[in-house]
Amino acid sequence: MRKIGGPMRSPAGRRIARPIPGTATAAEGPGGGLSCRMISPRFLWPLCCGWASLALPGLAAAQAIGSFVIPAQRSAEGTRFSYWDRFALPGGTTASYFFDHFPNLLNLGDDADPPNPSNWNTNARLQQIRTPQCFVTSSGALYSFSAATGFEVRYTHAGPGPVVGAVFQIRHAGAAPDASSVRLRYQPAGGGAPVLLAPDFRALDDPGTAGFAEQVMRGYEWDLTGLGVADYVIQFTSVSASMAFYQAQLDTAPGLTFQQALGHLLSTKPAPGLRFGSAGRVEVEALEKRFFTAGQEVPLSASASTGFNHVGWIRPDGTLMDSNGGLTVTFATPKTTDLAVAAIFSPASWQTFRTHWFNHANSLTGTADDFLNDAISGPAADPDGDGASNFTEYAFGGNPGLPDATRLAPQAVILTASENRFAGLTYRRRAGEGDLSYRVEISSDLASWQSGTEAAPVAEQIDGPLESDGTRTVTARLLSPPGNSPVFLRIKALPKTP
Repeated sequence: MRKIGGPMRSPAGRRIARPIPGTATAAEGPGGGLSCRMISPRFLWPLCCGWASLALPGLAAAQAIGSFVIPAQRSAEGTRFSYWDRFALPGGTTASYFFDHFPNLLNLGDDADPPNPSNWNTNARLQQIRTPQCFVTSSGALYSFSAATGFEVRYTHAGPGPVVGAVFQIRHAGAAPDASSVRLRYQPAGGGAPVLLAPDFRALDDPGTAGFAEQVMRGYEWDLTGLGVADYVIQFTSVSASMAFYQAQLDTAPGLTFQQALGHLLSTKPAPGLRFGSAGRVEVEALEKRFFTAGQEVPLSASASTGFNHVGWIRPDGTLMDSNGGLTVTFATPKTTDLAVAAIFSPASWQTFRTHWFNHANSLTGTADDFLNDAISGPAADPDGDGASNFTEYAFGGNPGLPDATRLAPQAVILTASENRFAGLTYRRRAGEGDLSYRVEISSDLASWQSGTEAAPVAEQIDGPLESDGTRTVTARLLSPPGNSPVFLRIKALPKTP
């Protein structure tokens, strides 16, 4: 297959398919659509019409709290364990700013308790050092409305041998810690500048409900073998204001052999991102989901939300898997890194598209129920002003919030088969089973159009590979050579008949 030419612009500034060089003129088509006129072949892309839609109600999310990892070495003789919970300030103190918060839980009565009481370390201290606007909430969290917060946890070494490992875990809500700011700082025994170390391993338990009271657990671990570490400081900041810092745990292993407690992260998400709700979710089929280790194989499955199809995957290396089945990812060995995977979903109906691609009322963000407003989300509306109606955006894989009509426009192609040249076009459509059918029509005069029958169409259509936004590029080729007679082609998206 050989494409002819590239994009060109209409008099209104919109880009359209470029026909065979030297033969094309562009004009606005009926209803705002675009047409490309050519000697042979000729093309027309009209806007399509839609139908009425209904709104789907949102679902209330449950609250949840991420769980801490309990290192196996916590019970070993000589380890040190500290736990902060329900931060407090003395009377007359209003801000947590360079204030020493000492560990304040000694008898948890659960698996976090070290069997040996001598392992409790109440000498460590935690400080908020970035903003004087940080205070303690009624629920015992450190919090600031107005500024990002910054923290230091200071460990003073006591015991035999150097520190060989440290595990630091927190529970928080709202804004997240800045991953690039999490560092362990220590002073080399021989002197010199302090050394900053990024975590070697991590853990994450994010319930993913987006609820107001949800608490996320994040863990960080350092392998300090051979570094001669004694006293150290763990430092981190929040990415913005409004991080509620609820709890922290610190495990320090001195004079022992390092035993890895955490691992690497597997990030999963649905694609594409929506203005409302989620297209689906990824299920991690493993008993331990907070972290993963080198050499581990992790099976994944995807479940589509109501009104969506699961159509494929974006693998950790960025390549696409064109399948609605499962996916298994492997953490490399001997060394590995965090992995990220996305499940690709596609809307199966105009109703689903309208419900999820437009805003719903939200008092926090100030958005209105745009998905119920025909002037914004109706099938004939064009809120992004790119010349493509909302229904056209749905049918041909566009985004009604982005001026992307260029991506939607069909492209002229000349195809060769059995030494004959055939007129054709390419266009985008949503992947998966939907409520639309696509029909290629031909005309010699732009007045009378023919599409043949289902058993004998005028063109064959071949699906291209899946793309990361859940669309496919389809190639349509006329079944008969046009000869020297003028011919126009157009693609129409129509509701499927029962």
